[in-house]
Amino acid sequence: MARWDRDEGPSIPDWFWEAVETEPETRAIEVDECDVAYRFYPSPGKPGMLLIHGMNAHSRWWDFIAPQLLDRFQIAAMDLTGMGDSDYRYNYNSETYALEITGVMNDAGFDSSGVVVAHSFGGYMAVKAANLYPEKIGNLILVDSGIRHPEDPIPDR
Repeated sequence: MARWDRDEGPSIPDWFWEAVETEPETRAIEVDECDVAYRFYPSPGKPGMLLIHGMNAHSRWWDFIAPQLLDRFQIAAMDLTGMGDSDYRYNYNSETYALEITGVMNDAGFDSSGVVVAHSFGGYMAVKAANLYPEKIGNLILVDSGIRHPEDPIPDR
């Protein structure tokens, strides 16, 4: 397989090389007897941004986005349990996912002045975390997430 560098091969944008060359720290915390893995991109003095993936995904989905935000944020991209490098559980529930989210935020040193960006299923879990722990999550961005939890009944029309 061919491997290119910046000076050879096809023209590849700088943001691509920055992403490839930026290696985050790999960290983990324990929540309810399971390891929750996350990738940490330090940027001292900047507010925190937590990135949460969708269903059947992982933290590496943010690898090309996180380095582009380091001028404004320090970044943590987490693996929810059952996905990525985090442990698997016998039982899953939104309350435990909320603890995972706030646990990663605490471990990374993030406070409510930062931002949580969550995709799809991760958005549902981030909304749950924001509802249970409003003092922890001050800013929430949902990407392709519904606003109604699937367990909530849909009213008759």
